[in-house]
Amino acid sequence: MKLFSFKVAGRSTIGLQLHSSLVDLPTAYALFQQLKGPFEVPRLPGDMLRFVAGGKTALHLASETLAFVARRPPIPVGERIIYGMDEVEVIAPILRPGKILCVESASANPNKPAENGSEEPSLSIKLVSSIIGPGGAIVPAKRTQELSCDLRLAVVIGETMRDEPISDVMRKIAGYTLLNDISAPDGPFGLTQGFDTFCPMGPCIATPSEFNDAAHIQTRRFLNDELRNESSNTGAKMPNWTGWLAKLSHFITLEPGDIIALENLGPTKDDPNPGRLRIKHGDRVRFEADGVGTLENRVDARDR
Repeated sequence: MKLFSFKVAGRSTIGLQLHSSLVDLPTAYALFQQLKGPFEVPRLPGDMLRFVAGGKTALHLASETLAFVARRPPIPVGERIIYGMDEVEVIAPILRPGKILCVESASANPNKPAENGSEEPSLSIKLVSSIIGPGGAIVPAKRTQELSCDLRLAVVIGETMRDEPISDVMRKIAGYTLLNDISAPDGPFGLTQGFDTFCPMGPCIATPSEFNDAAHIQTRRFLNDELRNESSNTGAKMPNWTGWLAKLSHFITLEPGDIIALENLGPTKDDPNPGRLRIKHGDRVRFEADGVGTLENRVDARDR
């Protein structure tokens, strides 16, 4: 399943992709239960963080609702449960996660796996207030001249992880999304990655069922429509990321909705520094990942 957060008719809600449309999940679920009979049923939340915290129960109810909508049930007059993509504004999947952590290579040789998650990853923290969705403008911080981005596949935590064994990590993953780690190396206060608009994220959360092998997701990175990097092996740079998450959970409790951005996946065509692109006013950055979708944002310095 692909889970979206979006705005429509002046309200925010969550939805599931059905072909080229979005199903308003809370509204469709309420109709589904209404047609089943007059008895008390649990409600599905209208925001993604609470939905993810609902775990496997919420995913099961969402799956049932999607199957119900696919059967084209009768809809009461004046009620809508399906919207075209051009009718909604897709926003970041989770607007206020508890944590956003970006993982860097744990060893001098990132292509060499860490044994049993034994090496500690290097981490950077992004602020929740820096999140924007697909299509949002990246606005350079004031008093900065340099700007770069690092396009990453990100893991969304689905269940609390504390002192987690490696064998249990995968079943506690809610899904995957895309994250653009913007940085201003010459920024003030040492918050080079945490300024407003410095965390574009989206377009959705793709559940693990979307992938035969999450270690081999085809990704493509574009700068102004020019292909800069392509990879079919998302595990090449972080071959033991599940081990690193297990190791991290011995120091930091990972909670439902937390975002863990994995290390970038390779060098650009003209820059040996893995994955980080230099960007400037007017540039458009696009990240595509099969099974997840496309995240595109533009740099706009006019508003700073």
